[in-house]
Amino acid sequence: MRNALRARFVLGDIAVEVSGGGPDLHAQMEAIWGLCVAENAPHLPIAATCKVQVRSLAKGRYRLLRSFGLGSARGTARLDVQGSDLLASLEGLVYAACDNASVLTSVHAGAVVAETGPLLFLGASNAGKSSLVCAGLDAGACFVSDDRCLTDGQRLFGVPRTPRFNPTREGEALPERLRALDHHSYTLRLQASEGVFHAHVPLRPVPRSQVWSEPLLLADITLVLLSTATTPSRLWPVTSAPLKAELLRGVCGTGMFARALREQPLYLCQWSDPSEAYAQLLAAEHKRISAAPSHAPRCSHHVTLPGSF
Repeated sequence: MRNALRARFVLGDIAVEVSGGGPDLHAQMEAIWGLCVAENAPHLPIAATCKVQVRSLAKGRYRLLRSFGLGSARGTARLDVQGSDLLASLEGLVYAACDNASVLTSVHAGAVVAETGPLLFLGASNAGKSSLVCAGLDAGACFVSDDRCLTDGQRLFGVPRTPRFNPTREGEALPERLRALDHHSYTLRLQASEGVFHAHVPLRPVPRSQVWSEPLLLADITLVLLSTATTPSRLWPVTSAPLKAELLRGVCGTGMFARALREQPLYLCQWSDPSEAYAQLLAAEHKRISAAPSHAPRCSHHVTLPGSF
């Protein structure tokens, strides 16, 4: 990914090149986007290339210069930021370019390929997408994405950015499941009522061997709708079409995507323990599969899960 302070990675159908910025910034980009390389990306034609130059200014400030092209349309941006805001600002510029230049539809969702087939977690921010994705990884599932997927209306493509959790302040007590994560590769400067403080963003590294790089058919995916994590977990199959349509409009905003998915998603709410919730999801999927005439997972691709990581 890195070569002489030049980083290259792929986000769906957008190639990204970042030059300049110093070794610390490039180490942080490696921690975040190190899995988003060509061999792990779905085999898609590149729609555009987003190029970002990072230039050092006086007094610890930096200038970001972004350009991207799609056919005859081009997008440029210039942004001057403090050093502590550099990584977050760079991310914002890159994702804005992807949203504008991609020919695919972005879906705010996490996804894994489990032993039963693909699971797609849809929900608002802080609903627990990353927690369930990481619970799936701990259980041996393959990683598709923790927060951002892409679709052409028939297939789903993952963006395997390293899974992350909400920022934590220095010395803040953490849940046990987050204590062993990488707390040093990504820091942010945040504004709070009591002033400005620096926070760490916990990252959950994923082995390359655990990344799923093939497209997934939407018809093969089990959709899991999430509410905010609270109290012990329960699962309800959603059979009400109006309820499903209303929820999907709020989390993905495209009827084309909703119509392509299986008719009966799972609705996960009132849960607190990601591992317990994920185990219940798998149990529900095994029950559905055993009741199906074929007694086989729906995934059209042969699912080979790594034996150890």
